[in-house]
Amino acid sequence: MIRTQFLSTVGEFSAEEVTPYLHTNIIHDYMKGFFPTFTSLDDQITINVEQTGMTCNATFSWAGNTMNHFVEGGGCYSLALLPDVTYHEYGHGITGNFYWEYETGVPPGDQRLNNGAIGEGYSDLWAIAITEDPIYGEGWQIGVPTSSIRRYDLAPKVYPQDLVGQVHNDGEIICGAWWALRENLNSIPDMMALHTETYWATPDGPNGTEGVVYTDILEETLLVDDAPANGGDNDITNGTPNDSLIIDAFQQHGITLMAFADLDHTPVIASTFASPITISAQAVVPNAWALNNLVIYYDVNSAGNWQKADMTLTSGITYEGEIPAHVSPGTIVSYYIGLEDIFGNISSALPAGAENAADPNLPYFVMVGFTSMDIEDFDTQQGNWKTVVPGDNATTGTWEINLPIASYGDPTNQINICQPGTQVTSGGFACAVTENASNAQTSIGTNDVDAGKTTLETPALDLTGYNEPAISYFRWFVNAHANSANPGQDYWQVYISNDNSNW
Repeated sequence: MIRTQFLSTVGEFSAEEVTPYLHTNIIHDYMKGFFPTFTSLDDQITINVEQTGMTCNATFSWAGNTMNHFVEGGGCYSLALLPDVTYHEYGHGITGNFYWEYETGVPPGDQRLNNGAIGEGYSDLWAIAITEDPIYGEGWQIGVPTSSIRRYDLAPKVYPQDLVGQVHNDGEIICGAWWALRENLNSIPDMMALHTETYWATPDGPNGTEGVVYTDILEETLLVDDAPANGGDNDITNGTPNDSLIIDAFQQHGITLMAFADLDHTPVIASTFASPITISAQAVVPNAWALNNLVIYYDVNSAGNWQKADMTLTSGITYEGEIPAHVSPGTIVSYYIGLEDIFGNISSALPAGAENAADPNLPYFVMVGFTSMDIEDFDTQQGNWKTVVPGDNATTGTWEINLPIASYGDPTNQINICQPGTQVTSGGFACAVTENASNAQTSIGTNDVDAGKTTLETPALDLTGYNEPAISYFRWFVNAHANSANPGQDYWQVYISNDNSNW
């Protein structure tokens, strides 16, 4: 039995007290069904309700195993009234205490495990597994019964494009993968049996290494699934009982066995007419047993008709393939390269995210049969470029023509690059940047684009007499850096005008 202590300021127990008391016992018993020998939470815990100092929140502290629910306010009910919030907070106790007991190298103090996204995602999973409902915290806002804290029945959050460095958001990626496995297995008990068995390996890593950790979790899930007790043979290279269902569930959230393949490619930017376009790439692939082939996906003139061409290992780690010569002069071919696993999924791609069905990243572009008429490299400017136009209102980060100065998420170690310190012209030095900081040791928040928009405008281009003119440019754009204060919210737009008025 577990005893939950009330700290009550009134003579009778309120709903805010009774609800977490009851549901703490429920999740404890539920947890023991998977971890009968895990005893770190078999002692009395303290639940504090109607706490002041904040609203719309609840917390769990491993120091003394204490849960806190705060008073109604800020547009939210007291979250003590929501059973799944109690499940979530107790889930922190489960994961934290389990990792504390079985993981080596956990941080000291009240953190208990290294990766905050795992902590939040796994706490959500305990909650929605018990409620059997992918909507977490439904009705938490006063007078808004359809409100929710997080949902797992909508478009999935996907690694890496939805990773923003905020633990609740990033935890949705891994929790969503497990919930997708529940959908594939059509069983919460079967999903949770696999999930809880992966705890024994304590997959973990510092914040910022979610991609590696999520891949470790996928591999550990396959290992658990392939245990003889589950009908496997302890050799995941020849398949596991539920491998296709597991791979598919994690794939939906961008988590693949080859996510950290070392894939390198020099983009082809131009080609002659009537010749095949040769594409070359180098690949060093972890979990090579799961690799089927390198492939090229290509599309002609953005028709939306993506076709596949296989690549062949020609030597060492080098693969080559061809885009057929069936295009006319003045054609633009889009392409990306992918690692295709044995289940038919694209597990990694260049450019990263170009393979996504929803909101894909830009692919590479090849200009076929074009003649280069003019090049702007900003070393010798071909006309008067405008770095500000009417309506611009950014307070920092405005455009300038300058030598680029690198910017890093960690300037002291110069890792997690935000802005590179180089440009693409061989032998060149200048480019257009959104306001350099003074040096590479400053924070990424120094001279980033803040509080509005900034515009770079070309000089007027006289295209008289040109046949099927096209404009190509290089860009480096970051809008969701892990160290950003407001990740994923900025956007890049390009406009063209034939009269300098209607864009």
